[in-house]
Amino acid sequence: MLARELVVRFRFLHAFPHPAARQPASVVPSGSGRLAATVHHDRYYLAAQPSTANLFHAFRRQAANSKFRVLALAVLLIFLTLSIGYSYARSPWWDEGLFTDVALNFRNVGHLGSPTLDPDGYLHFPGVRQYTYWQFPLYFVALGAWLHGVAATAAGVRLFSVGFGLLYIFSWFLFVRSVTRNENLALLVGAAVALDYASVSAASDGRMDMMCAALGEAALAAYVSLRDKNRNLALALAACFGAAALFCHPMGLIANLCLAVLVITDRRAIRWPGLVAAIAPFLLGGGCASATFWKLHKSTSRRVSPRPLTG
Repeated sequence: MLARELVVRFRFLHAFPHPAARQPASVVPSGSGRLAATVHHDRYYLAAQPSTANLFHAFRRQAANSKFRVLALAVLLIFLTLSIGYSYARSPWWDEGLFTDVALNFRNVGHLGSPTLDPDGYLHFPGVRQYTYWQFPLYFVALGAWLHGVAATAAGVRLFSVGFGLLYIFSWFLFVRSVTRNENLALLVGAAVALDYASVSAASDGRMDMMCAALGEAALAAYVSLRDKNRNLALALAACFGAAALFCHPMGLIANLCLAVLVITDRRAIRWPGLVAAIAPFLLGGGCASATFWKLHKSTSRRVSPRPLTG
């Protein structure tokens, strides 16, 4: 009698075997309909399949998501068109020449000297033609490697920043999707970031700004997207991106402070292996910088000769 009543109330009804303890028939997946009868059974619970209307609504949601993806792809193409076009259209300026000079010196000679700077000019830069200590070195090293395969022109240098612009946009999308669990909102935020003039301008400039921002945002995205799956891996990967952002430009400290806030909020789930993996990239970068400054100190101290006393 009860089975007949349930068949009348639902168009689709099945009994699913459940290995756990008793399950009430009133516990059904959300959105699958109302269950009037409450039946307890030792081995089975009852659930109603979605109706045709529910399937239609699911299809409409899927179609809406597809439209959002197509619009996001169109926005990404607009970003590439603007940033690449601006890379070829804008005139070179001082920073681009100075930074590219160091990268070319690394590509051709193998050390990060600044040949265009006068060590005894307006500012005193001892040993500046052999060591670049006035800026963090990662951008110069990466750009020098890039210029092994790309022509050393203003557009070729700027295309390096365009690539990091794509990483910056994707990192924002991944970060928002991981935090909100809403792909459409993540696509909207990624589109807003891609169409921002600051993003287009930085992505078409031969400076380290876009590289630093992209690596910093990638650190945040890597942590929030992986922390539920593998906390140690999330810490290690986020620390690598964060250290790279910091040793690209001092402004990378901002992204690392944001990352530290996220880690502190999850401090109860942090274990020592993950913490050690997070500290290692910063210690490695700091050690390399210390070694460079020590070489600079030894090189300049040998060249300094005592000045004669004059009466």
